[in-house]
Amino acid sequence: MAYDHALPGLGTRFLAALELAYEQLTLFPNSSEKVFPEVRRALLPRPFPYLVYYSPQEDWLEIIAVVHGSRHERVWKRRLDE
Repeated sequence: MAYDHALPGLGTRFLAALELAYEQLTLFPNSSEKVFPEVRRALLPRPFPYLVYYSPQEDWLEIIAVVHGSRHERVWKRRLDE
């Protein structure tokens, strides 16, 4: 993982932050900002400037994209058409 090249163990911390975000979003799926019809956006905790775009379904979450916060929204919106 690229984060591990910057600082050993940082990649593991990134994955742990992503797993924690998924657990929290599973418990509170409508707690994040709605940015598109049926799509919400959650921010990973510091120091990770990543956004999780997801769509809450009845019994699960559809993760659309995990992208760096500086990326243009077309990056994740393209995935809606795939």
